[in-house]
Amino acid sequence: MVVVEDFEFQLVSAADDDANTPFKEHEKNLKTYVEVEPDAEYFLSIRKVRASSSVLYCQFYVDGKGLGYYQTFQPNYIHGAPQNFGVCSRSNGIQTQKALQFVKASFTTSSSDGSTGIGSTMAGMGEIKIEVSQGIPMGTEKTKDFSSSFTASSINIFETTAAVTMKKNLRSGVGSNAIETKVADDKPRMSYGQGTKLYTITLYYCAAPGLIAVGVLTKPPLWTFARMLHPATTTTKEKKHIEEGVVSTKNNENGKEILELNDDSDSDSDSDIKGDDYKVDENAKKTDESNDQKEKKSVKREIDI
Repeated sequence: MVVVEDFEFQLVSAADDDANTPFKEHEKNLKTYVEVEPDAEYFLSIRKVRASSSVLYCQFYVDGKGLGYYQTFQPNYIHGAPQNFGVCSRSNGIQTQKALQFVKASFTTSSSDGSTGIGSTMAGMGEIKIEVSQGIPMGTEKTKDFSSSFTASSINIFETTAAVTMKKNLRSGVGSNAIETKVADDKPRMSYGQGTKLYTITLYYCAAPGLIAVGVLTKPPLWTFARMLHPATTTTKEKKHIEEGVVSTKNNENGKEILELNDDSDSDSDSDIKGDDYKVDENAKKTDESNDQKEKKSVKREIDI
């Protein structure tokens, strides 16, 4: 977990059988990297660990996109236990935090300056941030129903790492798991605006091949790394046969079992370590731009603790 100033911050599993289990973290050059896997669902887990000198106004950003709401914390408030955040909505006295999910990234080919080629390896990393500012009292208002929206970002191919890691590049979309809680009635309560920005807490996330590409994890032997990039699709029984040096078993016309043995000189063996071909979605940029315009029009709402 990361502890910066007033908050403890980590990503935790949203799966029913593994709820609130933190994802594995790695530290390098004062940055924190979270090792994740495709399809896993998660929440942003936050705990205020000390009293603050003012009300704290927090906004959440996932892969550069805001989650569409803010959370305030009173000066003397300290969490007894972490609180989970995701894609939030409130309706009829029920507040819902929907989990986020690590999804396979889509790619675009545009370049903001018209250049081509490969840029920083960090561009392939997912990024989750909490921006902490002072909260400015704006007067009282009644709690209102709202619903935030979120869509997965794409990766610009001209700003990412080598193509070999593309298969495991991830971004965040909306998952299916959710937490529902009852919220306070609609009596007037103090609302807050964003004041002076104080600090930002950042977590980077990626699957293991991406962490290897940027040197966060040590690169394993070539065969192990190739299998990580291109997982075998064999069944459990076939894997056991392969481990024993047997590819398959079958019966001949006389009913006798014939074993097909593994051949170390298989000419197709290096196909496992070739980079995958990929197709670029030409409409991805237009979709992202449309989503960004919608996001600018969204109204941020404060949610209850």
